[in-house]
Amino acid sequence: MAPLEAMASGLPLICSYINGIKDYVVDGKTGYCIKNPSDIREIKEAIIKMAADTTYRAACGRYNQECIKKFDIAKSMDCMRKIYLSIR
Repeated sequence: MAPLEAMASGLPLICSYINGIKDYVVDGKTGYCIKNPSDIREIKEAIIKMAADTTYRAACGRYNQECIKKFDIAKSMDCMRKIYLSIR
């Protein structure tokens, strides 16, 4: 949930494609997505790049605030309701 909360707050992400994160993270749009979460060098480079580029951070933050709207709880509940009604 923490990455979703960060996105809703307009923050850029530095994360990796693990578990459900791959459903809403887009490398270069939401921030940096590390391919190997065990690669300390790659993580370090992402942090340095993110810290140095205020324009990129702001763009990711704006993108994240728009992107996260499709994961709104009301939309999720409506989608699940339709699924349940379709299997009656």
